[in-house]
Amino acid sequence: MAIGAGGVVRGALVALGVAIVAVAGIGGTAASARADASACADSSFAGPGRELFVADPGHVPPPMRGIVPDCQSRIAGQPWDEGFSYTTLFVDTDFAQAQRVLRAFTDAGWLTGPVDQPIVTVDVGDGSLVALSLAQALALPSADAMRYRAGDPAHPDAFVELSYADGARYVLDPALAGAVLQVDVYGARPWSADGVDDPSVLSTLRTIPQALPTPTQTAVIAGSAIVLTLVLGWPSALLNSVVGARYQRLVHFLTTRRRRRAPGQEAAAAPATEPAPPRTIRRSGLPGWLIWPGFALAAIIGAFVDPDFGWNAMSLRVVITLFCSFLVFNLVTWAIVRAVARRLQPDSAPYLRFRWGSLVIVALAVLVARLLELEPGVIFGLVAGIAYAATLTAARSAVVTLVGSAISVAFGAIGWIGYSLLAPVETDQFAIVFLVEFLAGMTIKGVSSLPLALLPIAGLDGGRIFGWRRLVWGAAYAVGLAAFMLVLLTIPKSWGEIPGDFLRWLLLFGAYALLAIVVWIVHLVAVKRRPLPPEAEQGDQPDAITLD
Repeated sequence: MAIGAGGVVRGALVALGVAIVAVAGIGGTAASARADASACADSSFAGPGRELFVADPGHVPPPMRGIVPDCQSRIAGQPWDEGFSYTTLFVDTDFAQAQRVLRAFTDAGWLTGPVDQPIVTVDVGDGSLVALSLAQALALPSADAMRYRAGDPAHPDAFVELSYADGARYVLDPALAGAVLQVDVYGARPWSADGVDDPSVLSTLRTIPQALPTPTQTAVIAGSAIVLTLVLGWPSALLNSVVGARYQRLVHFLTTRRRRRAPGQEAAAAPATEPAPPRTIRRSGLPGWLIWPGFALAAIIGAFVDPDFGWNAMSLRVVITLFCSFLVFNLVTWAIVRAVARRLQPDSAPYLRFRWGSLVIVALAVLVARLLELEPGVIFGLVAGIAYAATLTAARSAVVTLVGSAISVAFGAIGWIGYSLLAPVETDQFAIVFLVEFLAGMTIKGVSSLPLALLPIAGLDGGRIFGWRRLVWGAAYAVGLAAFMLVLLTIPKSWGEIPGDFLRWLLLFGAYALLAIVVWIVHLVAVKRRPLPPEAEQGDQPDAITLD
């Protein structure tokens, strides 16, 4: 199937333009908020026995879902299956923010008594604590301290405690700068998060300020990327040799059987001086419009990264969001890579093909994200590719592959910048939530596929680069791993700390390397016992550039 590059770019620009115009039309009603977890890094809320984290939407009280905090803290390793509790912090804030949060809960019906009765403890600046009604507290121009406790009428076991301190007369934690609002959340079970404007797990992606590494974290990222590149490169090369040998044997076996079954025909060997005719990839016989259901299926499978996915408006929005992010990412990237390939080799005649088997990779990625409780969830995206009617040389194939990988990183960076600008906006508007999660999907897709796509295995991008220049592959893979860890993993802040998701990925990479070595050893033992027969020459296969 073929799609014009100009039409792809125009369609993508129109889609982005519609989203931007929709946001511009309502963006003026949203208030900005800060989101900087580093403000809590030196406090007791990030000290021994506690950890900073990002609560998923189901554990955030509905009145607070449009309000972005600076950080959230909980007891380290706390289970969430039998009730939960954690602390939300707004650092270097003011009393107006405390009133905004208080009003959000009262408007939602979270009350401990009548609105006109004294139920809020406040210090109005004279050094004494007095009890005021909600109406009086919300009308105050300023205050030095405030405390309020409210319960959820729909969840009898759920309640929150609001504590505000001005940072001068009252201090919640000496390491927290300025006035601080602390909201302690207690619940027995998650709240529903299935409204069309409710954020999904995609909204838990960290912003750039939140993920900005310290010198120690930078050293961890760089060191881990280099070590993992070395650890994964050699086992992958061994696994690739096993897969290649077994695959060639299978092809030879099937080809031989087909020739034996052909009646009245004998295989005539071509003269040694005549080169084998060039092989071509047959275009798919499926109609071209099936690419759109393919994108839709990938989006539906990818949406299962959200634990609250189901038959609800939020899930429908997530599917549409992922569909748009897959569509724009893959088609725009394809248009650019196609242009580069045509410039390098005008007779290559590239065309887009949809790899339906890639949906298995999407499903496996979602399963890994759910089993390892990775947030915001790893989506390895859609594996669409460009096929060529003429074989590309190894150098040109590697160059085009590197261009595709670089575009993935660039798209991820652009998406992350946009997400970081919009995510801290306090709003429950559908258009902004949609655009924020669209940018999150672009970011995740841009970096999450790199550790898989760049593995040095035949059929993957990394296999082409590895076969061309191993040093170039090593540099590309290290950069891909570093981007993956920076954006999606919680990096240790000290050499004695290993967060849960970081440890899970280390174990996953280690298990893959061990499996590859074991498979190679078993193959080696089997070959010694029963040598493989000589295989027929297969010739160069036409290349297919994988976009992600």
